[in-house]
Amino acid sequence: MNRRSNTSASTRISRSTRTSWLRGATLTVSAIGLTAGSVVLAAPSSAAPLDPNAAVGAMNAARNKVGCPSLALNSALTSAAEAHSGDMARTKRATSAGSGKSTPATRIKDAGYEASSVGELVLMTPPAATSADVVGAFVNSENKSILNCKFTDVGIAVVSGSNSNSYWTIDLARPA
Repeated sequence: MNRRSNTSASTRISRSTRTSWLRGATLTVSAIGLTAGSVVLAAPSSAAPLDPNAAVGAMNAARNKVGCPSLALNSALTSAAEAHSGDMARTKRATSAGSGKSTPATRIKDAGYEASSVGELVLMTPPAATSADVVGAFVNSENKSILNCKFTDVGIAVVSGSNSNSYWTIDLARPA
C-alpha cells in the first residue's frame, strides 16, 4: 500500500483514504450580502472525539509556514460548525447546503458572527479519523482554504452519525 506521511500529524494515512475523505469535501466562499436563507437544524446526537485546540494548532502551523497569521478559535463559528455537523449527521450528507436551504454565510450570521467573508469545509469520514487527519488532508489537498490569509477566525466541529460516519465542519471567517 502506498502510504504518505501526513505533515501535520504523527499518524499516517494512505493516499487512497485521504482521497476518499476529500471526495466528500466541499468549499464555499461567499460574501454575506450575497446569500440569504433560514436554518432548521437537528441537535447533534453524539460527538466524536475532537480537540479543537489541537486542530487549530495544526491549521496555524500550516498557515504560519506560508506566511499567514494564526487563526483564532471563535465560539460563534464553533456553534455554527456544530449545528451544521449535526444537520449533516441527521441527513447523512456531507455538503455545505444545509436543511432549509441554509448556506455557510447564513449559518454563521445566525450564530452571531458578522463576517465580511466566510469559507466552509465539510467532510464525512470513518469514525477513526482524527482532527489531525482531517486538517492534514485539507492542508495537503488542492483545496487551500485553511491557507487563505484573509480568514482570521475558525470554528470546528465533528458529530457522529447513526451510520457510524463522522461529519466534520470547519467554518472560517473574517469579521465585517
